[in-house]
Amino acid sequence: MAGYVVQFLRLVGEHPYLIDRCPELAQYVAMAQYGRMSEGMAKSMLFQLEEAIDLSTDYPCFLHRAPREDQLLANGKPEIEFLTLQEGEGELRCGIRLADRPRHMLVAGSTGSGKTTALRNVITRVHEMNSREGDERQKTSVLVLQIKPTDFTDLGRLLGPAWLIFSVHAGMKLGLNGPDVVPPELWTQMIATWFSVRAGLINARVALAGIIRWLLPILNPEGTAPLRWPSWENILEALRKMPKNVFGAKSVYMQSLETMLYDVVQSTGGLLQSWRGLDLETQVVAQGKNAVLDLSNIYPPWIRLYIVDYLVSQLLIGRMYARHRADTTEVLLVIDEADALVSRQAAASFQGELSPVDTVLKMGRAFGIASCIGLTAMGSASRQILSNVQYHLCMNMSDEESVQEARRTLMLPRGAELQFPALQPGEAIFREAQGAWPHPMLVKVDYVPPSQ
Repeated sequence: MAGYVVQFLRLVGEHPYLIDRCPELAQYVAMAQYGRMSEGMAKSMLFQLEEAIDLSTDYPCFLHRAPREDQLLANGKPEIEFLTLQEGEGELRCGIRLADRPRHMLVAGSTGSGKTTALRNVITRVHEMNSREGDERQKTSVLVLQIKPTDFTDLGRLLGPAWLIFSVHAGMKLGLNGPDVVPPELWTQMIATWFSVRAGLINARVALAGIIRWLLPILNPEGTAPLRWPSWENILEALRKMPKNVFGAKSVYMQSLETMLYDVVQSTGGLLQSWRGLDLETQVVAQGKNAVLDLSNIYPPWIRLYIVDYLVSQLLIGRMYARHRADTTEVLLVIDEADALVSRQAAASFQGELSPVDTVLKMGRAFGIASCIGLTAMGSASRQILSNVQYHLCMNMSDEESVQEARRTLMLPRGAELQFPALQPGEAIFREAQGAWPHPMLVKVDYVPPSQ
């Protein structure tokens, strides 16, 4: 072989990853090996190789090589395709699976990285899958808990009558009512726990449960179903009229509870003043509908956390007590901007118990519930969240704690964390646990228009 051809093959041999990043090189390597490359062509290719090597030195990629199509799709094509591989052969497509069993997904990235675009991709493609004529599979109801204003409230207009829009600012009503199959005593304890933890009044939990328990027979003298549950205004009124030591709590705890209840009643208007409010299972899922629940701009913010606890538990606990086990994804729960819900601090507040969102990720799959969680600061997420997710989509991150957590969670080699700050909007490192290809992959999220 002539000089330039030998240099070309030597450089490719010293940098084998170049073929993964530039698949078109493979045909030139074959030409050189079989003596079909001229010196002129080899000289031209050397200039291109040197540029590619310099680029890879400045912007290194520490990922395992990209999969071949047969490796990526060894288990078949995913139902929800919204990602394109940025390396390897062709433009291979990948995504998430929903049909055979529920799987959870975590999308993490800084503001503007493309998290919401990724979640809107999943939502619209599930809607398309549900709309296919002649498809006899179990439909998947999508429930979007909107934390930030306007990100998803346009879905009703875009996707049609199968979508319901509920807003805390436009007539949405939430009571304390739980699923009818759940024992009232158990549901009462749960409500008292969620409220007390989120309000920072854990020492008032027993007293709050006692008041609810005392009011139930008063509101239901006949004891017939469905039960009428007290509103928070009823609870506040009862607390004001009772001696402060009736339920054994210290007077200072009871006073704090009264102050917090007054704040809730005054801050939420008619939102929480209902004996029987929204029931997601019967009013949305059982009707074959989807829903966006706009929970944005609630003050004080901890009330929103309580409402999310209540809604996700209403769905999961009801299915658990109804023994409604499912092998397919019947409900897809989407929560963007979920940092405050799934942080380590929030998990610790439940004092050894799992928070409601943690519980859904740990137990929801057995009852047909999959979750898509969007986070800005991956570094603050609880271990339960990171450990119970099958799909990780990690986008641009700049804070050190999140970057290091992303490297650990994706099991990347040291040094690979340098890629996260360099990712452009829409780019991500994606890994599927329990999938055909176990390695992280560099992908690009399909563009979909944002909410206007």
